[in-house]
Amino acid sequence: MPSLNDKFIRSLPTPKTRQKIYWDDKLKGLGLRITDRNVITFILDYVVDGERKRCSIGRYPELTATAARDLATQIKGEAYQGVDTLYQRKASSNLPQLKEISQDYLKSCEGVKRDKTLVEYRLMLEKHILPKLGKYRIDQIGKKEISNLHLSLKEIPYRANRILELLSPIFNMAISWDLIAKNPVKGIKKFDEQKRERYLSDSEIKKLIEVLDAEENQLNTYAIKLILLTGSRKTEVLSARWQDFNLKNNTWTKPASMTKQKKISHIPLNGEALEIIKKMKSKIVSNSKIDDVEEWRIVSSETYLFYNPKTKTHLQDIKKFWGKVCEKAKIKNARIHDLRHTFASILVSNGVSLEVIGKLIGHSNITTTQRYSHLANTALKEATNVMGNKIKNAE
Repeated sequence: MPSLNDKFIRSLPTPKTRQKIYWDDKLKGLGLRITDRNVITFILDYVVDGERKRCSIGRYPELTATAARDLATQIKGEAYQGVDTLYQRKASSNLPQLKEISQDYLKSCEGVKRDKTLVEYRLMLEKHILPKLGKYRIDQIGKKEISNLHLSLKEIPYRANRILELLSPIFNMAISWDLIAKNPVKGIKKFDEQKRERYLSDSEIKKLIEVLDAEENQLNTYAIKLILLTGSRKTEVLSARWQDFNLKNNTWTKPASMTKQKKISHIPLNGEALEIIKKMKSKIVSNSKIDDVEEWRIVSSETYLFYNPKTKTHLQDIKKFWGKVCEKAKIKNARIHDLRHTFASILVSNGVSLEVIGKLIGHSNITTTQRYSHLANTALKEATNVMGNKIKNAE
């Protein structure tokens, strides 16, 4: 019986039969299999809980004779204690990569998550997650790998934290399929996120309206004005349908499928917002050949306010237009979503309760609206000064 070493292995002739096995004289059970195609593989015979097994442990020369002997010694030692690590390793080698599991997760989200959310998921996967972890098997990714990815994005804490929130359900899916036992995302601390507090000042609002009124692209202009006047989310405004507006009662009913909280929302329209809706409707009527009122109702019930004839659906984004408007109005560091904050801040400053504001802007939890509480406190202080000034002037 030969001693399996590199010199001996290199001297072996290609067998004339399909394969030939040589056994090591130093470690019982360790063998070398060479095929008629000169494929050389280390094998191991071992016993676990009374059951005799034979498995390959690696190919030569990727695995040297010394490394094979060390690995075989470890496997046999653990097998003696009833632990079959070689079987577990073989089983895990068939596990899917993270990129495969992530695609399965995205499919499970279709029809459940909003289209915008799915777009964000794909962007995070393609730009940040898959380039670094996509080729790893799902069982090869541990807390260390996730932590390193998270830490590499510390300069953009919001994005880094959202990536953790995406990875966690992906690993939970793998757990539910019995592919892994633990979620490596669990326990990783998120970065602190500073809540953005950008409100347009009175002068900025005035300048914004002036620029919007002078713009030729009225459709985008109306969208921005409605966001400011209603405090609604951009997606809610852009996906609004004519059938959701009751111009007699001056209300806008947002369907559950279009709201973030997944609940039907009824909001009253102020005069300015109502005027915009009526202008948009009158333009559509005047540009169409529809004379019959009932026919108009049927057609309009299936039409978006911000319809895009190219895509046959509503406008998806107005970011570029917003950037041009801000540049002309000389408004810096402002996002479209800040119009929503501006709406809330104006109401708070004028004494409207946080509860009412929360209902208007679609917060399902009052704690979310609490971010404006410091503005409410300012309004309360000013209110108390009214009485103080009254007494002071009477003295």
